[in-house]
Amino acid sequence: MVNFCVDKTKNTKIALSIAFIDSSGTLLEIQDMNPCYHMPCPIYWHIHPYRYALEVNQSWFRDQKDSSAHLLDCLSYASSKFPVLG
Repeated sequence: MVNFCVDKTKNTKIALSIAFIDSSGTLLEIQDMNPCYHMPCPIYWHIHPYRYALEVNQSWFRDQKDSSAHLLDCLSYASSKFPVLG
């Protein structure tokens, strides 16, 4: 499990949401991130340890009828392509 800051809004042109997920697949929190055009950009972080941070278009979670099922599908796909070490 990791616990660190996410500072990814610089040079990002679209609004994103970030989902913090623990190793059991439990969704801990979703935070909206807006584009940042001038430094310093906001830093997004979760207070508790998490295993995954999934970034999607900001409206994606709202638009899903069953976000948890889609979220698990995304995690399964991502973990098969990008295995987590440690």
